[in-house]
Amino acid sequence: MSSFLDSYSLDQACDEIAGLDIYSNPYDRFLFSRAAMKFLRNELRRESGIDLLSFIGEREIGEFCRLALSQHGRLDNDLAFIVVTTALKIEFNRVTSKPEGEGSA
Repeated sequence: MSSFLDSYSLDQACDEIAGLDIYSNPYDRFLFSRAAMKFLRNELRRESGIDLLSFIGEREIGEFCRLALSQHGRLDNDLAFIVVTTALKIEFNRVTSKPEGEGSA
């Protein structure tokens, strides 16, 4: 029960990113990335017991968020958050589905 109460919900994440200037302000983009990471870590732990940071580093997540935001035009923060976390989850699934010992080409 306590893990449920400690969970980080989509509503909480959206509250954290509301009003941030994620396209022009690097610090706001950093806060956005942190919220995305926190949300996705919670989701993956809940779904599979796996920690996102075991496979993708914080710096990579920040860079991934920056690139995703630059490629999708200016979206409302909530929609941008959903786009970024969905893309990160797809990337996580890609990384974790590689057979052991297979490197990237």
